[in-house]
Amino acid sequence: MTTSGKTGGPLSGRVVALPETRELDRMVDLLAKEGATTLSCPMIGIRDVAEAAPVESWLRLLAAGELDVLVFMTGEGVTRLLGFAERCGILAQVVAAMAKARIVTRGPKPARA
Repeated sequence: MTTSGKTGGPLSGRVVALPETRELDRMVDLLAKEGATTLSCPMIGIRDVAEAAPVESWLRLLAAGELDVLVFMTGEGVTRLLGFAERCGILAQVVAAMAKARIVTRGPKPARA
């Protein structure tokens, strides 16, 4: 997708490549309003793991109260772990174990999740 921005904006005459997929339309609109021409080339995608068994095993350890400290790097990771827990039928146990564990996050998104 290529979008031309307004004429005369601070980014007029600039072409900005957007390799991201998250909130792509929003970024295109913001850059176009500043005069940029955007080139969307989504290269980053978030997918579940190919083999779910190790994730389920880790979640069962957590649900059993075997983990004292959890380190979450992304909100997306937390959301996906909770989705796995739900599909495994242990969401309530995982949430209860998370409430008892010390949680360390890298920024606000995993903290919110």
